[in-house]
Amino acid sequence: MVKVVYLPLNSADVKQTGMYDAFKNAGVDLTIFDFNINYNKTKNKEQISKDFIKIISEKRPDLLHMQLQFTDIISLEDLKKVKNICPNVIITNWTGDVWHNVPPVFSNISKGVDISLISSVGQLPMYKKSCTGEVRYWQIGYNPKLYYAQNRTSFKFNLTFVATKYKNETYPSAGLRTKCGLNLSKSISNFNLVGHGWGHGVSAIKQSLVNDVYNNSFAVLSISNFNDLDFYFSDRLLMCLASGRPTICYRFPGWDDYFSDMKNIIIVNSQEEIIEKFNWLKSNPIIANKIGKSGAEIALREHSYFCRTIELLKMVGLQ
Repeated sequence: MVKVVYLPLNSADVKQTGMYDAFKNAGVDLTIFDFNINYNKTKNKEQISKDFIKIISEKRPDLLHMQLQFTDIISLEDLKKVKNICPNVIITNWTGDVWHNVPPVFSNISKGVDISLISSVGQLPMYKKSCTGEVRYWQIGYNPKLYYAQNRTSFKFNLTFVATKYKNETYPSAGLRTKCGLNLSKSISNFNLVGHGWGHGVSAIKQSLVNDVYNNSFAVLSISNFNDLDFYFSDRLLMCLASGRPTICYRFPGWDDYFSDMKNIIIVNSQEEIIEKFNWLKSNPIIANKIGKSGAEIALREHSYFCRTIELLKMVGLQ
């Protein structure tokens, strides 16, 4: 049996339980080292390092899969020790986030990593230039136990947009997101804007409640901060699709390699088109529901964490 040690980037609100299930369902012998939560409790990097190396010595994994996206809790020296203990172990490090530049921690740790993984094709040249060794594209997934269709027939909201408004709006599509978030309520009744950073009148939401809000909406909206980046979408889009509600998505390069417009997603190119397509969906509820159902089906079939885990194991030659 393939042995995997997994280092998830967990937080108090979000834990990578979907990946736990995915690895186990893929039939591997999984060991989880929750480095980030442990560090937040102890603030002791030296002890985290000792505990990490102890697990490696005991488990002798075939694959060490990490989410050291911007954290330096696990060091390059730790990875050198791992290779000394298990010379044949394959070490992968993945980030699902997108920035203007490669985080220095990610670049430095790549010196001890066999394959660095990022969630877009568009940033591959930048990462390949900055990182040591191989860099590959590995898309983000979602947890179907947390995001799924509830098959409601009545709804509290017409259109829901869950998004964070960042203080430093330097991302390419940040202005578009803000414009849509603040203005769509003028054209769409019961428009529901939810998220951090919007100011008075807009509430944040716990991630555990997002699926209920999506399912209580006639349609849902996904707009990335990076709509011009090849093959990039966040897990927010997958959460929208998984709800089974028709998902209006701002176009991104490569979207048609994943989805079919007006069949399992609704692709738009402007704020005006969001309004136009939403009104069309409201006038055609049977087709809208069919699109939503097809979106949930393709999300589960092609974009769950289980799908991504199988891709990863095949990529590194362990399946």
